[in-house]
Amino acid sequence: MYVYRVSRPNKEEFLNCMKKAREIYRKHGAKGEELFLLQDRTEKHGLTGIWEVIPAEEGDDIWLGLDQYDSTEHCREVMEKVDNDPEIDALYERVVELVSSASRIVRGEFEQVGY
Repeated sequence: MYVYRVSRPNKEEFLNCMKKAREIYRKHGAKGEELFLLQDRTEKHGLTGIWEVIPAEEGDDIWLGLDQYDSTEHCREVMEKVDNDPEIDALYERVVELVSSASRIVRGEFEQVGY
């Protein structure tokens, strides 16, 4: 899972970078990637909004990217290939520029749990 804070003027270039990244990830076996744009920043039910935990500057949108794999092992295998892909470094650097710095990208690895 990735959370990006992107200035609205950079939206189209950000989306183009994400499309290219999706192609690279799929080429190396990722199961799927989804990208979501935060739509509603109104308080509901007394819950803390994600925009309060991951604050964005005025004029920024908050995006959530979800990558999907068959298993943790599958994720590691795909990521090793992605990390060695010659196109990914330049693409990553451009995304970092579009969001202002790497510190404006939040990343976490989660494993699906059946319940």
